Amino acid sequence: MDKVLANSLIVSIASVNISLELVGGKGKSLAKMALAGLPVPSGFILTTTIYRDFVTANNLQLGIISALAASADTDTNSIEASSVKIQSLFAAARIPQDLSTSIGQAYADMGEDLSVAVRSSATAEDLPDTSFAGQHDTFLNVRGRDALLEAVQLCWASLWSARAIAYRQQMEFDHQAVAMAVIIQVMVQADVSGITFTANPATGDRNEIVINASFGLGELIVSGQVTPDTFVLHKASFEVKETVAGTKEEMTISDGDQGTAIQALSDAKRTELSLDADLLAELASLSLKAEQLFAGVPQDIEWAVLNGQCYLLQSRPITGLPAAPLTDIRWDPPYKGSKLIRRQVVENMPDPLSPLFEELYLQVGLEHSLDKLMATWDAPFDIAEMVVRPIFVTVNGYAYCRADYRFPGRRIFKIIRWYFRAVPAMLRDVIPQWRDDGLPNYLESIEQWKTVDINSATDAHLLSGVHALAVADADYWFSVSMIMGMAKITDGALHAFLSVLVKGQLISGMFLRGFPSKTLEAQVELEAIRSQILTVAPLRDLVITTPAADLLEKLKQNAVGLAVAENIEQYLEKYGHQVYTLDFIQA
Repeated sequence: MDKVLANSLIVSIASVNISLELVGGKGKSLAKMALAGLPVPSGFILTTTIYRDFVTANNLQLGIISALAASADTDTNSIEASSVKIQSLFAAARIPQDLSTSIGQAYADMGEDLSVAVRSSATAEDLPDTSFAGQHDTFLNVRGRDALLEAVQLCWASLWSARAIAYRQQMEFDHQAVAMAVIIQVMVQADVSGITFTANPATGDRNEIVINASFGLGELIVSGQVTPDTFVLHKASFEVKETVAGTKEEMTISDGDQGTAIQALSDAKRTELSLDADLLAELASLSLKAEQLFAGVPQDIEWAVLNGQCYLLQSRPITGLPAAPLTDIRWDPPYKGSKLIRRQVVENMPDPLSPLFEELYLQVGLEHSLDKLMATWDAPFDIAEMVVRPIFVTVNGYAYCRADYRFPGRRIFKIIRWYFRAVPAMLRDVIPQWRDDGLPNYLESIEQWKTVDINSATDAHLLSGVHALAVADADYWFSVSMIMGMAKITDGALHAFLSVLVKGQLISGMFLRGFPSKTLEAQVELEAIRSQILTVAPLRDLVITTPAADLLEKLKQNAVGLAVAENIEQYLEKYGHQVYTLDFIQA
């Protein structure tokens, strides 16, 4: 091994000062763990130098560049076509004799016809922001020199799989800058395999360790094809906080002398937990050592257990880890003794609010709009006589409606008399008021500010526009809320009537669905656009693979998609955007 180590062709997994450019992300992390004395299966790495020598010897680079040039950035079909061309180039290529001899000798030094795992390690994978998890190929239970060389060549070719090409384009990696190393390790014929997260990937809690485990080799777990057991441990004590038994219907096993097979688990095995307390503690301890080795960055670690011995197979940073949950949070109301509820408009603000929205919409817009609403219905009193203001507040960023009511003594009778006199007029005029005043004013404000050039407008002018639109939207909310309130009342009455008339066989929603409405019109038109997309395979694939924020622009760049983009824009112009939250920072 030392002889070939000097020429950067083949290096031991436990090599010193091994670089990412030479052994790829997976190889670098394995080497670091092995050097630190962590239980990494022994073996060697075919460096990226061998990959590049193979490409050069077979004159593949021009063919790769030519095939990639023919693919559109997000067109699934063209990416697939480019991948097929490149894969055919690799299939027709041959490993030069000197390289195959070096690889064969390194394999022979491990042991006679030893079963090994052959694993891809690209220079762009297992990085803090880009894992490339599952993008490249791994081959388990490979035995014999010829089978090893074939698996190595397939690993190299997997650098150009359609999914890897698409992922690099999505993450804006230069195709020509990447290369593939290949790791050859002693095969661990695992009794149990799994993944450890040194922080909770769902909640972001850095004080928890989450272990997923199932019987057999790890292929089904990593690919998500089996529901594993899940254990949540306290990071400091390794105390098991939560155990969720997975269904574990199948497991992957070595298939004789070559490859793997899927085997069904017995009913008894499915209900049996795959790890006991001792192994959980051992895996947690090893995972924390790995995390400390990688500067305390939370890690996603693949592992295997054979005859009670734990092995670490891979460690990479957890990508997309949520922010750590806040601790010692107090939920005291901003006004002592206040009662807060989540109802009315705040139900449409599910997340913590942006400061700008809180100030302009919640504090200014809604309070202004409530006064306007009372003036519209000629109320002979100030609403502050009945409700403590401000009515809308936030606690830790979440919006609430105050339920601090006042009882204005003898004036309550005047308020009640006004209410009963005003209700008939409200019921009569609420729709005309929305149609003739609320909606036109709202749309006029939108159209006015749509004409502003945001690139040349001053900060003060832009802020005044956001303020004006926030107030206009709040005004419109109360205009619409009156209709929604009336709709709820009448729907409830219809539902009660139908429940008596047909004794629960027909509900109001079923009854009303037979009548024309804007909701049904919008649904019909959206389904027509859906059908238009589904009839053209490239369009369907484009829509599936493109982030929503980029979809319209990508459709406009596609000759077939231009008509669909126009139809979507017409739909949005006619029916507007459905929002998850009113907070305009999310729009």
